[in-house]
Amino acid sequence: MKKIFLGIIGLLLVVIMVSGCTDSVSQTTKHFDNGVIAFDYPSNMVIEDHGIYGIFVKDGSTIEVSMLIKNYNTSNSNYTILSDNNIKYLDPNTNATKKIISGRTAYDLVSKSIGKNGETITSYSTFIDIGTGQMDISPSFESNINDQKDTSFYKTYQMIVNSFQVK
Repeated sequence: MKKIFLGIIGLLLVVIMVSGCTDSVSQTTKHFDNGVIAFDYPSNMVIEDHGIYGIFVKDGSTIEVSMLIKNYNTSNSNYTILSDNNIKYLDPNTNATKKIISGRTAYDLVSKSIGKNGETITSYSTFIDIGTGQMDISPSFESNINDQKDTSFYKTYQMIVNSFQVK
C-alpha cells in the first residue's frame, strides 16, 4: 500500500514538472499563422501583418523594425521560380547556400558590403519559394554593427527561419 502511494505521488510530481516545463516554453515563444505561412517568434516581440507589404516582427521597446518577412511576386502570372539561375545574378559579394525549408527550395544569403568608413558589413537573409511567390526573411541592420550576427535580432531571425512553414 505504501509503495502504491509513493508511486502515485511520484507520478504526480512528474506530471507537474512536465507541465511546468511546457508552460515555460510557451511563455517565451509565440506562434504566427496567417493561413499561408507560419512561424515561431520570441514572446517579447510583436507582429504587424501588412499583407503584401510584409510582416514586421518588432521589439516592443523600439520603433525600429527587427525583422521583415516580405512576399514578392504574389500573382501567379508574375511569379518567377526561385532557382539557382535566379540566385546567380545576385551581387558577386553574396554567398548563397541552397537548402529545403518546409519542403520548399530556399537560399540562405550572406552579403558583404563596404560601409561609409570603409568597414566590411555582413548581412543575412533567407529566400523561400512558397509556391506563389518568394518570402524574403531578413533581420534589420543596425548602423553601428558590422555583422548582423552581433545583434539580438539575428537570434529572432534564426528562430523564424528554423520554424518557418508554408501552408
